[in-house]
Amino acid sequence: MSDSTTTPPSTQKPVYAPGHAASHITNHTWRTASNSTPYLLPHLHSLSTSNPHLHFLDVGAGPGTLTASIAAHLPSTATIVATDISPSVLSRASAHFTSKGLSNATTRVASVYDLASTFGEQSFDVVHTHQVLVHLTSPLSALQSILSVCKSGGTLALREADLRMQSIHPSTPALTAFFPILLKYHASTGGSASMGTELVSLAMAAGVPRGNITATMGTWCIAAREDREAWGWAIAARCREGPMRGKAVEEGWAREEEMDGMARAWDEWVEAEDGVWGLMNGEVIIRKP
Repeated sequence: MSDSTTTPPSTQKPVYAPGHAASHITNHTWRTASNSTPYLLPHLHSLSTSNPHLHFLDVGAGPGTLTASIAAHLPSTATIVATDISPSVLSRASAHFTSKGLSNATTRVASVYDLASTFGEQSFDVVHTHQVLVHLTSPLSALQSILSVCKSGGTLALREADLRMQSIHPSTPALTAFFPILLKYHASTGGSASMGTELVSLAMAAGVPRGNITATMGTWCIAAREDREAWGWAIAARCREGPMRGKAVEEGWAREEEMDGMARAWDEWVEAEDGVWGLMNGEVIIRKP
């Protein structure tokens, strides 16, 4: 588990390594409460009953589509805030909230490493983040910041992929060659491929007692035609151009023609009626002491 313990959180520079290219935004907009937060929904329903005016923060919300989907499970009297480091992507979130009629949802630009300077300490009843810590060079600093804006007795919900736990069918030589490159590229940007299984350890390192942490594992199953299109074509685009392709060729992980072959393999996988891609995600619910 990579982390920096010498630099104060407020001086950490937030960087979303994958960037906000169209292929990544496509993957973000695919996420819904049902496919990405099923572990959280029972807690939200219970909390909403006891506190219909709860304050909910979504950290690393991107285009806001997952936030809006979660909002459907919260009362209209709740206060919902989506935050990200990118003003441009948050403008998309604001537009999406408007299109969904979410008058109780707003956006704020903020650093995951210093949320308290934007929102104040102990400001939210529920804080949620999804596929954020997996990309960070200092996930412990980020989690400490996330904890700081959650009220005592409040709920934190974290869901992060374990990129080592993936399986795809039909498995072709080109697709088999792709996944090690994905892991190498992820490591080169400072992320942790095993973050999904490190969440309990990370929370304990942040000072949360083990008894306040509930851990589960959740899956993504990408099999329906529309899901294969959303993911397969986006991955193919990254194989054809962009930083992952550039890094792979530069480091000698693959030749140009091999990256082209991987792109074609993803296109073919989209067309395969029996195509299935599975991925494991670690999930934790934390009750803040």
